[in-house]
Amino acid sequence: MADYENEKIIWQDQEVLFDVDKSRLELCPGEYAADVIYRVEDTKGNAGMEGTLTITNLRLIWVSSGTSAINLSMGFSCLKNLAIHSARSALRGVSQALFIVFASKSSQYEFVFTHLHQTSPRMFSSVQAVQRAYDTSKLYRNLTLRGGFVQNKRLVLLPQEEQYSSYDGVWSLSSQESQGSLGTLVVTSVRVVWFSNNTDNFNVSIPYLKITQMCSHDSKFGRALVISAVSASDPTKRFTLGFKIDPESRLVQIKEELIALIRAFRAKPFFGITRTVVDVASATPQPAPRASDVTVTKRANPVDPLSRYMVRAQGGRAPILDPGLGLLVEAPPTGYHVADLFALGGLGGSG
Repeated sequence: MADYENEKIIWQDQEVLFDVDKSRLELCPGEYAADVIYRVEDTKGNAGMEGTLTITNLRLIWVSSGTSAINLSMGFSCLKNLAIHSARSALRGVSQALFIVFASKSSQYEFVFTHLHQTSPRMFSSVQAVQRAYDTSKLYRNLTLRGGFVQNKRLVLLPQEEQYSSYDGVWSLSSQESQGSLGTLVVTSVRVVWFSNNTDNFNVSIPYLKITQMCSHDSKFGRALVISAVSASDPTKRFTLGFKIDPESRLVQIKEELIALIRAFRAKPFFGITRTVVDVASATPQPAPRASDVTVTKRANPVDPLSRYMVRAQGGRAPILDPGLGLLVEAPPTGYHVADLFALGGLGGSG
């Protein structure tokens, strides 16, 4: 039985979700709104529908002004590309828009957001600032093997990270090795790090955020500290790492220290992104939405919303004959008819 166990994973930055229950839009511990942008159109998926774009330190949240049931949650871990291009908005015409591609569960989705405030660059600058800060702070959140965070047998601390303890003579155990590797275990305010005595880049950094289990367990090398942690690339995968610490009283001491620090950190986590990251952007004023400003547009059809944002594979689909048009056209996505696609683009007539 584990001395420490917590399978509750921070999913907010790891998933792309559509039309979720409002409870999943609530901010988790340690998550905060870096900026809130009003009057933003979801130009690709819900043309003509405006809402509010919230930029948190973990994800983007867009919620329709007409109904909170229409919403998006897009984790920064899934973000693959960010660009600014011209787009045709149903509410603003041709204007600069934010194009973002996310990858989730073997699919790619493209989102296009248009800020309806004519002159403000705030949406672009805020999203770019937080995304950049997220990408450069991965060591706070991701289990990392053979990283560049050890120099001359010393741990390079992250901003706002504090080192609490350092223990020499700790063996990192491996089923592929006959005796393991001797090194140093360092305990900080956000992670536990082990590195080899022989080479700096033979190391592992385990953030408290990703630790799911910890216990002492018998191994072929004797009693060992065993840590299970979530993979950075796949939340369903686990890494199990073992460390031989002698004597056993020292093992118990280190284990109890780590458990106390993990529990304190999980109660008030820090994801490595400070609240000042968008100060310059948020200084740009923006008008608060008025009831008369809000445009409410119902969805054109009830098909799966994922299809609206899906990025197609290269090569397209085989053409089919559409009897209504009398033309060969590319087959529409599953669940759509050609008429649906005209409605989605705002081209469908009323009769």
